[in-house]
Amino acid sequence: MKSVEKAPDIISRYLAGEASEHEIQELIGWLQQSEENRKLYFQLKNIWDLSGGHAEAGEIDTNEALGNVIRKMSPLRKSAGFWHIWQKIAAILILPLIMGGALYFYLAGKPDSSTTVPVEETRYNTVRTAHGNRSELVLSDGTKVLLDADSKIVYPERFTGSIREVSLKGQAYFQVKSDTKKPFIVSTDRLQVYATGTTFDISDYGTKDECRVSLVAGMVAVSKNLEGNQKKIIADLSPDQSLTYDSSTDKTKVEEGSTYEQVAWKDGLLVFRNEPMGKVVEKLGEVFEVDIELKDKSLEDYRYRATFQDETLSEILKLLKISSPIDYVELKRSPLPDGSFEPRKIIIFRAEE
Repeated sequence: MKSVEKAPDIISRYLAGEASEHEIQELIGWLQQSEENRKLYFQLKNIWDLSGGHAEAGEIDTNEALGNVIRKMSPLRKSAGFWHIWQKIAAILILPLIMGGALYFYLAGKPDSSTTVPVEETRYNTVRTAHGNRSELVLSDGTKVLLDADSKIVYPERFTGSIREVSLKGQAYFQVKSDTKKPFIVSTDRLQVYATGTTFDISDYGTKDECRVSLVAGMVAVSKNLEGNQKKIIADLSPDQSLTYDSSTDKTKVEEGSTYEQVAWKDGLLVFRNEPMGKVVEKLGEVFEVDIELKDKSLEDYRYRATFQDETLSEILKLLKISSPIDYVELKRSPLPDGSFEPRKIIIFRAEE
């Protein structure tokens, strides 16, 4: 786009579904340059929506509003060759525009109360899973959810408005029903995942520093919570990528090719692919709800590879002992004053040569 004056014309053609491939390329590049550009786009989009899909005089007085926004706009940069085929443009376009006006709402905070439109009261359902159990549910839009053990999901009986949002504590596998006009959002205590029609897994129990998002198909944007109800995008994931966010260090790591290991639980599998022993015993402790202590710290980085299905903890520990330089002992459980017993505890240590 060579002039500022052409910007609203291209945005209008895009909103009307009439923009050319070249114009869409320019729009994508400009939206990805800054948060300010996205804010200005959403301002124009809101004006467009209010005018019923066009901003002509006589329908609604938008001249002044359009003028204020246009004067702020900087020219779109050239992005020739940015995407190679239309299909890729359509897929990537989901990310910068994924939320429409809703994404800006989440990244920039709540809108002014004067612009809030009253809506009917939404009724919510809550599903919890106990240790060792899983739950399957289908949301009102057709999205399928598999909820892992010790997890909770809160979701509306039916989705209304411009977004589809659920809240999660724990781990769940989502197969999101495609709807580009109503983005799907999973919110946890630390993260939000923005999608339109994708398959992904998210784990955030809140009891550990690390939380994770693993993408199986489609594309998602992941943001983290900031102070003051603000959000910040920290990654755009592609298929077979997993994101790990450590809230104690504020560090984000994206890995390739680790998705299968992270989502195998949905098929009743426990998969370790070159995992350090420290992570192995941590996962076993979570799955079997037992306290496992790795006595010899030198064992933490010992790598292990295995796939388990339906094995008991005792069977897994025996296999670990055979294939690794370890031994283990299970402590005797003492009775507590209320008649119950202490939690099960296992000590793993280096085997003698």
